[in-house]
Amino acid sequence: MFAGYNQAQWVAAQRYDDEDWPALVQLWRSYNLHLAHVIAHIPDATLKQARTRHTLDAIAWQPVSAGEPATLEYLVNDYMGHLKDHLKQVFDQAQT
Repeated sequence: MFAGYNQAQWVAAQRYDDEDWPALVQLWRSYNLHLAHVIAHIPDATLKQARTRHTLDAIAWQPVSAGEPATLEYLVNDYMGHLKDHLKQVFDQAQT
């Protein structure tokens, strides 16, 4: 289980604003391609298994109540939604 994190502190600690933008994009791309590879190989039964103990109330982009069962499939889809939101932010910023 993972505790939640303070996004602003995490970003500040890693000093993303001082990083070369193309390097960050390549890191993000490579990391997410690897995650896609891992996700593609998760057995369906594992993805769909309901878990009563989770931390999606603290770590998910769209939280799930701690008292409500959740699945790994939910976490994967939640992460995809989070990625799409970031891409929208990037493309919206590029148009301004």
